[in-house]
Amino acid sequence: MTDEDFDGFAGRLAGLAELFDATLTPAKTLLYFEAVRDLTLEEVAHGFTLAARGCKFFPRPAEVRSFVLPDEHDAAEAAWLAYKQLARTVGGYLSPTFDDPALAEALVAVFGSWTAACWSDFSPEMWVAKRKEFDRVYRVLRRRELRGPKSLPGFLELENHRTGFSGDALTKSPTP
Repeated sequence: MTDEDFDGFAGRLAGLAELFDATLTPAKTLLYFEAVRDLTLEEVAHGFTLAARGCKFFPRPAEVRSFVLPDEHDAAEAAWLAYKQLARTVGGYLSPTFDDPALAEALVAVFGSWTAACWSDFSPEMWVAKRKEFDRVYRVLRRRELRGPKSLPGFLELENHRTGFSGDALTKSPTP
């Protein structure tokens, strides 16, 4: 949320407080806003609705967050599935950009590179071990709250860099 969302947020929070007969001070409203600022106003409003349906007492910010954000295991599962889908569709030749930087960092930590993540040929037992390692590493990196998209170089980008090509390898000549 941005500062422009504060009035809408405060109005929704006041409505939730009224529903739970909770006292809401300006300081409490501001602290609550800061605690959920990284969410969108729509996510917070949805969290308030779920809290109104499922909580017996006025929810803390962490409770509202838990309603709208996946837990660690769900997030790790979604990241693993996103990796497997990208490996099938993009493959190791191209350089994907990840909206989730924790996913990109976890792949590098577990496999060493994007190409290795795509082209590894493990036994079923080793894949189970890699999956467990990925889950553990991803959860740690997710807690670091890394920001911004992250690209991992694919085989073609690495090979172009190694041989001195810049840009499109088909139209550029190697640099001396």
